[in-house]
Amino acid sequence: MAVVAAVKLLNWENPVHHRQTAPWHLHEFVTIDHKRLMVIIHCDDVTTGFAARFPSKELMARYLAFLHEVLPPSAEYIEKASNWK
Repeated sequence: MAVVAAVKLLNWENPVHHRQTAPWHLHEFVTIDHKRLMVIIHCDDVTTGFAARFPSKELMARYLAFLHEVLPPSAEYIEKASNWK
């Protein structure tokens, strides 16, 4: 029984989940939390959007550079501590 469980665990793969969100041009607000290395992107409706956490400041800086390319020029960038834990 232990062998069967071990084989099952060795072959187990974590499924990749993809979520669809609004198109880039609809995201108008970006909250940047440098302390927690988080970027929160949302539309007019603050319940629509997503948050991203980063393992390093360098990766977060690359992501912010990407956002400046894909988001509309009117997007608002706010730097503040978020309420997320």
